[in-house]
Order: sequence, then structure tokens, then C-alpha cells
Amino acid sequence: MKKNAWLLPAGLLAAALAVLLLGARRDLNEPHLRLFSDMVRTPAYHSQSSNPIFRDGETEQAPPPGTIPRDFHPLHFTPDEAGRELAGRQLKNPFLPSFENMARGRQMFEAFCSHCHGVSGLGDGAVAKLFPQFSFPLATQSTYNLPDGTIFHIMTYGRNLMPPVRTQLSQADRWKVILYLRDLQRQEIARMGPRAFVPQDPRRNTLVSDAYGKELFAINCASCHGEEGLHPKPGIPTLHLPAVLAYAGDSYYWDIINHGRPGTQMPAWREILTPTQIKSIVLHIRSWAGPTPQGALLAGGAAARGSALFATHCIGCHGPEGRGGIGPSLSSPSFLAMASDQFLRETISLGRHHTAMPASYDLTPQDVSSLVAYIRSWARKPPAWKVVAALRAEASPAAGRALFTARCSACHGPSGEGAIGSALNSQSFLAMADDRFLYNVITEGRPGTAMPAWTFLSARDVANVISYIRSWQKAPSVALSTATRPGQADFGQVLFAKNCASCHGPQGGGDIGTQIANPILLTQEKDDFLWRTIAYGKDGTEMKGFLKRARDPLSSEDIGHLVAYLRKMQHNPPPQGLLRTYSWASAKDGLAVYQTKAGCVQCHGVGGSGASGPSLGNPAFLKVASNGYLYGTIVLGREGTAMHSYYNGADRPHLEEADIENVIAYLRSLETSPAFIPRRVERGPKLVAAGHALFEQNCARCHGRQGLGKHGLKPGDFAPSLNNQEFLKAADDNFLLATIALGRPGTPMRAFGDGMDGKPGLTAEQIREIVAFLRSWQRGQATARAQ
Repeated sequence: MKKNAWLLPAGLLAAALAVLLLGARRDLNEPHLRLFSDMVRTPAYHSQSSNPIFRDGETEQAPPPGTIPRDFHPLHFTPDEAGRELAGRQLKNPFLPSFENMARGRQMFEAFCSHCHGVSGLGDGAVAKLFPQFSFPLATQSTYNLPDGTIFHIMTYGRNLMPPVRTQLSQADRWKVILYLRDLQRQEIARMGPRAFVPQDPRRNTLVSDAYGKELFAINCASCHGEEGLHPKPGIPTLHLPAVLAYAGDSYYWDIINHGRPGTQMPAWREILTPTQIKSIVLHIRSWAGPTPQGALLAGGAAARGSALFATHCIGCHGPEGRGGIGPSLSSPSFLAMASDQFLRETISLGRHHTAMPASYDLTPQDVSSLVAYIRSWARKPPAWKVVAALRAEASPAAGRALFTARCSACHGPSGEGAIGSALNSQSFLAMADDRFLYNVITEGRPGTAMPAWTFLSARDVANVISYIRSWQKAPSVALSTATRPGQADFGQVLFAKNCASCHGPQGGGDIGTQIANPILLTQEKDDFLWRTIAYGKDGTEMKGFLKRARDPLSSEDIGHLVAYLRKMQHNPPPQGLLRTYSWASAKDGLAVYQTKAGCVQCHGVGGSGASGPSLGNPAFLKVASNGYLYGTIVLGREGTAMHSYYNGADRPHLEEADIENVIAYLRSLETSPAFIPRRVERGPKLVAAGHALFEQNCARCHGRQGLGKHGLKPGDFAPSLNNQEFLKAADDNFLLATIALGRPGTPMRAFGDGMDGKPGLTAEQIREIVAFLRSWQRGQATARAQ
């Protein structure tokens, strides 16, 4: 037994050693028994978990106020284009191009940048090869010319498809990447040799032309948008869309090219192209719009053909049968009475820039004539002269007086003494004007003046008005000759300039005198009527006879020459039309009437930009609207709309003749205004909420619930981002209204206007609500109603 006594202590020692080894074991990859775990099992908390130790119950605590991370330098630059430009001027790379800094820059570039920009900075990274839209070469002259601060800003905040990398790369690493990038650029410049610095195109700052724009588009834009804007890459919008070009202004394309569209493949070109070059590109894009129908209105327009064209081009804005929508009512009897065929033709052909009314892009002159014929079909045809003549014997002057007071006195005076319209109670006029002449004036009007064509009056109404006018006549009637007066128009032109232009305007368009060169007036008046009026004057007016005047009387032959010149003007009217001037009117006083007394600003907006009413300050509208058209609309109003008469309206202030002429002078001053104010729809919270619901129902399927669009590469799997600040800045409300109502032919964007292509759609109010919702995404835009 004594020989084995040592075995017990040895066993105990071995056991103790084994326990010690097991307790000190630190192999964390295998489960094991821990005997001493005080320093192993600690009450650790995850950064996002709750924590009872701190008062706010959060594990992750905010840093103490005023502290910043080590090696971090605060940036005071906004993430937009202005901030990028400021960073380019103020920031300098604080690191020298040492071996260690360049090596670190290369490591970070290859880890975070090369997948798109390529190892050599040529835009041939693995991602870029699969998705070409992510290809952007950095080792180029354009990027080489960017300041270090600009590149640092782009890396910090991102740009277009380039995401920010400030959370992946520290500020120091971003500067070191820029050091390495400069080395790549220098290597590429050395490889290219003299080709790397091609002399700048001398045209870049001087030439604006379609041909130059075509060349620039092919170099800079066609790779994405396709040759001539057709057949673009998947996920890139088509630019060659005449329908869009018809209502998109030049400023829309300028803004997009200049500023790009952050978050998309469209970069900002302002740092590469000069303003002159961008203008040339816009001019070339504009050349893709369809030709504008030219010339006079063609005869034989087919109303049935016009009805079909209206359903595919116009109904989305103007509503079924022209009852109005986001565009004004066209079927109003007073509008049809005031609007001449020329007014309709030019409006359809030229459109209204800066509004939802596009220029004609796929209509022939015959199509325009057919549309005018269809619009005219809504007007009641005037009663036949034979029917009116048969009723003259039993006509009522009293009933005629009531009609005259309601319809005619605003222009011709309560007793026919004349105002903006000519005097009708003149005895010399009534002696020469037979009943047929008065019938023609009432039913045909004087297009281009404030005298409408009263086609919607019944035969009895016309007979009664003629009877009332005839009741003023005291002098015996004069039998007029139907013979043509001899004369030479060239002599007459010289005599007109000397004797007539001061009252009737240099082209007979009217001033303090009538619009004597009006083609319809001259058609209605015989040569003898004109000769007698010039020779003997018109009693009760400023028109005195020229045959026996005391100073410089005209001979009978001279007056014949004047008649010949008037006939020449009848058959050769000026291409821009006759414009009656109001040389005495004050635009300043007209502004006061517009804003306060008449309150036009409430419906037509500041500067005539438009609100609930149409845009009156639009240069394209003022180009086709004569002063007479403006005067007549103000005086007569437009039934079926909020535009009531400012002469006979019980709920509108009464405007005097001078007030109306001053307002017209103010509107005319807007024609040459340096900047037109775009129309804005109402944007109240209720409208935004209603628009949100409509957007979800009609638009979100393609554009996404947040309006970010679809950017798939398959056909039909692309929809542009609407929730894009540069897009919302470039697209005014009229552009949005037109796009929703008319769609984009040739793309999946259908027309949503009610009745377009015979399909039910959105009402005008619903379209405005969607626009109000889209505007709620735009930063810095108030939702209150625009004043």
C-alpha cells in the first residue's frame, strides 16, 4: 500500500489541472462548459435596442452638442446645383498626391467607383456594361475641367444616377479618390496626345441655328435619345413627339437640358454646353413639330370631318360640343358671334404658347377648315332675308327698342347716337341704308370689330330691331346707284393718307373713326354709298363732307380715287389683319380698372396669366384677338360662363367707354411684355387631397404611388418620374394640364380628357386637382391659391 501512496495526490493534482484548463479555455467556435464566466457573460445592448440605464430608454445616444467626429469637417453647402457651384469655387483638396494618399485613393476608387466608371475611369465598369445608362467616363476633358470641390460635392451629395457616397467614404478618403482620379485623367490625356485637347468650336458662343443644333444633338444626345429623337434606348423618353412639341414651350426643353433631371439618366449639360449651343439644340428639337397650316381658310370645310377631328384633338380640353373644360367654352352664342373664321383658323393653327392649347401639328389646311365648319355648326343659322322682309310690315318698334337696349346700346348708344360703334340715328346714313343693308349688318356683323354677327336672333327679333332703327329716320330715302365709280387706287392711297388716316387709321383699321377698311363693311356698301358718305359726310358725327369743305376740298374724281383705294383694301387686306387703335387710351389707367374697378384679376390672374378664366395676356392670344373682339367680349360677356357683361350686367360693375378702352390698352401692353406669367391652378389642401385620390386611381400604376416612375428596360416598362424637382420646375401648370388631358400620342400615356377618342375620362376639375397634387411635391411651392 505504501508503494502506491503517491497515486492519490497525483490524481488530485491531475484533476485540478484539468479543471483549470477547462475553465481557461477560450475556443469560442465550440460550445463548452464555462466555470468562470463573470467576464464573458455581460449585459450587452444592441445599438437599436431599449436600455433601462439611460433616461430616454435608448442605447444609442446622441453625441454631445457642439461635438463632431474626429477628422470630420462640417460642410456648409446645399445639395443642389447652387451648392455644387459654390463648392467648386471654395473647396480645395487638403491632401498632397503622396504615394500613400494615391494608394489609398486607388483602393477606395476600385472598391466603390470602378463598378460603374471602370478601373481606368472610362465608364466601362461591370455594372455599366450590363446597364449602359450607368456608364459615365471620368477620364475625359469635361470632367478634367471640373474643380476638385465640384467633384467632392458630387461624391458627397450625388448627382443624377450617381448616389452619394458620404456614408461609405470618409471626407479624407473622398479627397484621396479625387487625387487618384486626377492621375487617371492625366494618363488618359497622355494616351490621347493632341486629340485630348481639340480646339473649342468657334461657333459655340455665337451661332444659333437648326443645322448646328442637329450636329450637337447627334454628338451629345442621340446616343440615348436616338437619331433625330426617335427610337431611344430602353428607359429613355422619346423626344420626337410633335403632339408634345405643340404645347411644350422652348423654356421647358431649355430647363431640362440646362439643369438635367437628378435621379435619372439625364445629366445637366450647362457645364459642357454653352447657352448658345443649348439654344441651337432646342431649335433643332422644335423643328420636329409639324408644319403650321398657312394661308386663308379653304372653302368647303366638312363639318362631319371636323366633328371627328374635334373628338381626337379638342374635346379633352373644350368638352363635348365645345361646352368648355380646362379650355374655354366654344359653343357660347356670344363667342360664336364675336369670333371670326380667321380668329378660329389662326387659333387652331398657331395654338396658344404657354397654355394647354397646342399648335396644330398634324392638321392640313383642309382639316382646319373642317374644324371651323364644325365649330360654326353650333351657331344658329340667321333667318333668311325673305322671312324678315315679310315680317317688317307688322314689326314692333317697342319690342325692337327693348332688344336694342339689351344688345346694341352699349356700342351704339341708347338712342343710336354712337359710341364705340357708329352712329345709327344719322339722317344721312338712314337715308342711304335700306332695310336689306341693316339686315346684312345685323346678321353678318363686322368681323374683327366689336360688332358681332347676331345669327341667333329670330326673324321677328331682326324685323323688330330694324323697325326701331327705322323709326329714327326723318329724311327721305335715297336711291343708290349700283354702278362702279371710276378711279385709280394709287391716287386714292395718297389722298387717304393725307385726308383720312388721322381718323380711320393708316390702314383703315379705325381710331376715332370707324374701321373703314373692314372687308365685310365694304362688301355691304355700294360704291355710291361710299362716294356719298365721303362727299357729303355723316350728319351728327365728326365725319364732314370733303366735296364742299372750305379748305382743300376734294373733287368728284378725287373721291372716286378714294373709293377705288377702299376697294383695293377690301380685296387685299393686310396679312396681320386690321387693328383698331385707341391712341388716347392709357394702359396705366387700364391696369387700375383691371385690378380694382372691374376685378378682372380675380378670374384672369395677375398680368392676364389666367386663373379660373382664360389667359388674356398671352401673346399668341393677343396676336389673333382684335381690339374689337376684346371690346365686344367685355361689353357683351359670354353666356354660360362666369364672364358677364360689364355694361348691362347686374352683378358686375358698369364700365364706361373710356374704362374699356383703357383696359384694352393695358392688355395690348402685355403683348410686348418681357416675361409672360404662366397660369397657375388653385392648390388648396382640399384640392391636393382630391388630386391625391385621383392620382392613385389613374396614374400610380405607371408613375408609382410616389411619382418616381418606372425605369425598366423592356418596351412599355418605362414611365417618367413626376416627383422630380427639375421636371416640376420646367413644366408649368398648362403643360401638366395639356399632358393629362391630351396624352402623348405614340407613347403609353393615353389622353385622360373626357370624351377623347370617344372614351369617358376626367372632368376639367379633376384634371386641375391632379395638377394641384403634383405641385404638392415641388419644394418651395405654396398650396394656397395663387394671387
